[in-house]
Amino acid sequence: MKSIFNLGLFREYLREDLTSFEYGFIKKVFSQAALGFAAFGAIVSILASVSKFDTHLGGAEAFWGILGIFAIASGLMFMFYYFPKYKNNPLDVRTPFVRNAYISLFFSYGTIFLLLLKGVSYISGGSSDQHANLWVGLSIFGMTLIVYSIPASIGFFMKKHSKAVSLYKFLGFCYSAYLILFLISLIGLIMGSVYEKISGYAHFALLILCGVIIFTSPILSLYRMKTVVRYLDPQDAVVTKKWEVFFVFEILAQLMQMALYISRFVLYYCLGCSRR
Repeated sequence: MKSIFNLGLFREYLREDLTSFEYGFIKKVFSQAALGFAAFGAIVSILASVSKFDTHLGGAEAFWGILGIFAIASGLMFMFYYFPKYKNNPLDVRTPFVRNAYISLFFSYGTIFLLLLKGVSYISGGSSDQHANLWVGLSIFGMTLIVYSIPASIGFFMKKHSKAVSLYKFLGFCYSAYLILFLISLIGLIMGSVYEKISGYAHFALLILCGVIIFTSPILSLYRMKTVVRYLDPQDAVVTKKWEVFFVFEILAQLMQMALYISRFVLYYCLGCSRR
């Protein structure tokens, strides 16, 4: 079941009240994705902080090089095979395929983030600090997690039994929180003089554009969920679970992209500091 975005249909969805089943489905998917990403971020950050063993082993560069090659191969498989096929036919794929898709997602991005964290630590001169990678990693993953934990948190605090919940109201609360988060981030960027460290207005505009695209992903995820869930039978636990697992997978992929976007700002900041 493919759902191509339609603005008119989306407006209709905004006016509809969410059923208890739809509300519970959306809340559960965002919660599971947020928890899964939190665990992933913690594991990657811990591995990055203890990976200093490679400084005492010969051939460490070769090890990371081979790992990087495998990550690239896994990433290509994820982008051009697993994700497109899974997205087009979430109900038709078998359990081994789903397992391999998740492994490809976590291995590809996990290796990329390990390399990024080591690079940030090296550029910032923090290689002698055993906890530098841990705190940098937790900061990056924490900032990303805040964005996607907002829908889950709002879902927990909105009382369905006391007042009808519409998709419009749900998104309104989410993006009010996003606006506050954006303003805080913008003030932080200005106070940190990050603008001076970014090479050129065109590059900065490109970063903003990519950020807008990535940060609008929650809207598209909610739209796809609403399009699918309204046709699900609450009594059909098997089909519901398959869609649940797929949407968690899709949101995890979006979270990884968002974390990479935030990592770019961290790299620019570290590069700017190292040039002083």
